[in-house]
Amino acid sequence: MANIIDITNALIRDVNVVTHAGGTTTTTYQEIYDRWNSMLQQDSTAVQRLADALIRGEDTELLYSLALAEEAGPETVGSVRLKVAEQVYPALRTEVTKAATDNYNTLREQFNQTATKLVEAIKTVDPDAKAEDLMSSPAKIRQAWADAPIHAADLNAQLEALKTAAKLAGALIPNNDAYLPLSTNPGNAHRRRVWEAWETTEGRAGRWTALTKLGVHIGAPDLDNYKPYRRPAELETKYKRGSTSGFGGQVPYIVDPEDTYAE
Repeated sequence: MANIIDITNALIRDVNVVTHAGGTTTTTYQEIYDRWNSMLQQDSTAVQRLADALIRGEDTELLYSLALAEEAGPETVGSVRLKVAEQVYPALRTEVTKAATDNYNTLREQFNQTATKLVEAIKTVDPDAKAEDLMSSPAKIRQAWADAPIHAADLNAQLEALKTAAKLAGALIPNNDAYLPLSTNPGNAHRRRVWEAWETTEGRAGRWTALTKLGVHIGAPDLDNYKPYRRPAELETKYKRGSTSGFGGQVPYIVDPEDTYAE
């Protein structure tokens, strides 16, 4: 089980992911973080300062206490850091919350701008068309074909920061399955086909081409409209009466519970 220091550092890592992607933090967050980081990186200097004070004939009472503390074993140091982290974490979390929704909306806007460019390219030309078949096509079509995999790579790269921003803003992010509902709106598309498209690695624009061809909307939702999207139910084996030959005259067949008219 992670201790409070690990949890604090995990929060800081998440914030770094979001800020590197264009998000922001409050001034207070940065100040608390800087002091926390400074404490963890602090060099052992009290002993040298004590020696210097003794040589110069200055007061050494406080420096002596600091030097003793510096020489404490790792268990003592760890205990102190844990107790400090118990106060630092909620303070950092409060500051993170202040900027969380705005950060998600910023990253959402960036993601959706990229998604618009990608979908436009995919609808202009099949990204998986052969290059030689497009040599005589208009420049717009050839440019869309060239741009599609670039936009797809950009969209994939933005997913992690988008998910992290959503989590910091309070969205339920149980696992990596959250990537799908955070970047698409499947609507009434067949759930199994949606997940198959999501997991495809084929083609120059990968999952995004497959999803677009299914009619799935590509774009990050408003946080108020985000909700998890479950994986499809397991296929089922059922039996129906067949010819008299075979075991009991029963013929097995597969049913997909996700089919609208599954028996």
